[in-house]
Amino acid sequence: MTEKGAATDTAGADFHEHALMGRIPVLASGRVYTRWYTWLLQSFLYGAATWSLLSGGYIGSILPPLQGFAAFILGQTAAMLILALFTGVVSSRYGIDTADTARPALGLRGAQAVRWLVFFVMMATVVILVSLMAAAAGQFAEQTLGMSSGAFVGGVCALVALGFCVVLATIGPSILERVANWIIAPLFLLLLGALAAALISRYGFTELWQLRPDPATTPAGAYIRAVEFGIGTAFGYWVTTGALYRLVSTPRLAIHGSVSAWAYLILPITAVGVFAALAVGSADPTTWMYELMGPVGGAVAILFIFIANITALVVMLYVAAVSVRQSKSLMQVPSWLTMVVLAIPAVIATFFAHEVLANYASIVAYIALATGPLVAVLTVDFFILRRSQLDIRHIFTSKPGTKYWFWGGVNPAALIAIAVGIASYLAIYDPVSGESHVVFEYLTASAPAFVISAVVYWVLMVAWVIPSGRGGYPSAKSPRHVEVATNEIGF
Repeated sequence: MTEKGAATDTAGADFHEHALMGRIPVLASGRVYTRWYTWLLQSFLYGAATWSLLSGGYIGSILPPLQGFAAFILGQTAAMLILALFTGVVSSRYGIDTADTARPALGLRGAQAVRWLVFFVMMATVVILVSLMAAAAGQFAEQTLGMSSGAFVGGVCALVALGFCVVLATIGPSILERVANWIIAPLFLLLLGALAAALISRYGFTELWQLRPDPATTPAGAYIRAVEFGIGTAFGYWVTTGALYRLVSTPRLAIHGSVSAWAYLILPITAVGVFAALAVGSADPTTWMYELMGPVGGAVAILFIFIANITALVVMLYVAAVSVRQSKSLMQVPSWLTMVVLAIPAVIATFFAHEVLANYASIVAYIALATGPLVAVLTVDFFILRRSQLDIRHIFTSKPGTKYWFWGGVNPAALIAIAVGIASYLAIYDPVSGESHVVFEYLTASAPAFVISAVVYWVLMVAWVIPSGRGGYPSAKSPRHVEVATNEIGF
């Protein structure tokens, strides 16, 4: 090979690596998921981490099976369709990350807030997953090995697993498909089958549907709380969808595969969590494995739970690193070092695992609080105001006068609409105390916050921003933006 050819190959490899690790858009030739079954399987395995069992456990702790399934499916499906429609089209069509999809609406500088939102949500999710692993390892140490310091042993084991996940994530997203297909999928399906068999064997299929939660611990308005929990769970996927959708070949494949997996295919796993929580009286999966499956089966199940979280942890670390590396000051930092830093909060949480898991529902609510109004603004901006068209050159050009510069790189109308939506959510429902307004009993908190943000944003844009000529909107009478040459685009 000639020196010129070698240089070209090296440059191409660097371009591909930077694209996959989040610095530039992923071209069609660099997409990882081009077949429906590989994307569907990856989506299923991402959603089928043990947080699905934990979600089912929460539902089972407040509602009977049929009501719980109906409420959770209603909330999760409605929110999933909304977020998948926007991000599936934008990220897959243009090959860009979640935070980059927000630049046309929030402004080139305003979208930095989304990067940090993605970062903090990913960290919260990593903390939950690592806490589950720590709790599982602690149960194994106490129940199977007879050790008195189970919590400490569980924390150490979770830290080792977290380090292993960091190594896998630095390899890039292509490792996810291989790990998912050949290791995690068979193990997790075996675990699911074993848990379902244990439940049916002990209680019988008919009796499982007759189980009821403890009335003393059932909160008022339990059904609508479950709907809200389903909405929050779905909105929690939004922060990762952009980083994953940019790796999918077509918007149709991205939307259909993810909605099918995240809204429906994982329901059997959630169902196991619901029935197990009702049968045992605990929402924590690590506490009812031994009671359902005995000493040997419980030990094996705990080990499977530990292993099953690996795929989801790798995805979370990868997505968080993609988000952080969009910042110019962090572009030159190696991806492995970025992920090590991102894992620090989870390191601390490993030794407070049960405290973290006890606040799982509140964490989900806060994710919906921050994400719902933002998705509302982005959806209105792209589909209604921009007529489903973006200029990729201007998304990656931080230059005054470009289409998405607005005022100093920030669109104040978007920030106002999001703030109003968040305030509306808090006025209707308090995630910490559980206190709610009468509106919550009929509409949830996320749905009104979403609608209010969308309406406020549309009014402000039509009455103020678009008439000013800023933002590069097709309906603007006198657009004020400079042209961008290819060599001016910066990543």
